[in-house]
Amino acid sequence: MFSRNALLFYILVLSLTTFYLSRFPGHNGDMPFYIALAIEKDQGSMEGVVDRTKEVLRQELPPAEYQDHADRISNADPLLFERYRIKPLYILLVLAFHKLGFSYIHATLAPSLLCYFLIGLSIWQVAVKRLGPVKTFLAGMTCMLIFPTLLLARLSSPDSLSCFILLNAVFLIYNGRSKILWYSLFMLAICTRLDNVVAELIFLFALWQWPVEGFTNKLDTKKYIILSLGLIAVSLLVNLTAPHQFFWFKDPNFPNPQGQYLKSAGLYFYVIPGSFFMYLFVLFIFSGLSRGYNWKQEVNYIFYTVCMVVLVRFLLYPFYEERYMTPYLLFSLLTISFYYADLGKSLKTSPFQGV
Repeated sequence: MFSRNALLFYILVLSLTTFYLSRFPGHNGDMPFYIALAIEKDQGSMEGVVDRTKEVLRQELPPAEYQDHADRISNADPLLFERYRIKPLYILLVLAFHKLGFSYIHATLAPSLLCYFLIGLSIWQVAVKRLGPVKTFLAGMTCMLIFPTLLLARLSSPDSLSCFILLNAVFLIYNGRSKILWYSLFMLAICTRLDNVVAELIFLFALWQWPVEGFTNKLDTKKYIILSLGLIAVSLLVNLTAPHQFFWFKDPNFPNPQGQYLKSAGLYFYVIPGSFFMYLFVLFIFSGLSRGYNWKQEVNYIFYTVCMVVLVRFLLYPFYEERYMTPYLLFSLLTISFYYADLGKSLKTSPFQGV
């Protein structure tokens, strides 16, 4: 019975989880900046935006919480707003939800909650073909209830939207779907978070060097160069059109205040042992005892690609925020599940079984 109705149970649990998370919004420090930029987008200038934002916060937040956010946006350097303008798709969604009748604070959360739910549906759609209904229910709920994924739904940030787009892109790559589809999602993800281009370029490199022959989305050298240049061009276009200053990143306080790189790197190594990435790393080590760690094996190659994303982000910006890497962590976790599901099926159909 459960097997026949697994999808209904899954949607019910996913819906209840999404509703529950909606009752406990994070109201993170980025929220007032996204509200301000949605207001700026609506009126076409920054004139009076900070005051309007503070009024919105005053009306919708408890006094103590309001004061914290109001002080943050009042004392912000104008260049700080540029770090948020480079996420134009999310800002447009916030404005769109507000136009639909949501308050500005709820409009910053609605995309995150909606995309959290859609991430769960995407995982089901892909996993059920490999795992079957019952195992997909267990794997899907595991993916949706781990901390990095739960956090996405509670934040006023583009990270849930970014995860939804990128996770579907790598699913399309893995399943051998058209390059036009997943490459379009890659470009859309850059409009969601400009720094997504770093991980996307790493994935293109991985597809160029893909070790399994006959893989549909393996890239030859010409396609690798063209697609990489295309992503870089989109990034430059977003950076040209979204912020007010093209070289906003030359701000000495970005990405770390001068002289703080080593301090941030030390904190990074303090935080990462308790991260989900470390749990995934331990799972990979133990699961690899039986299959080995050869980089030419698909499941290992995908995990090593994810490790490269983590390493490169560390070198560029030694500040560990798992929400930026959630789509790749989920993808790697699922491919390990798919590997053992396929292995189990091959053992069941082996002519030597039972000998």
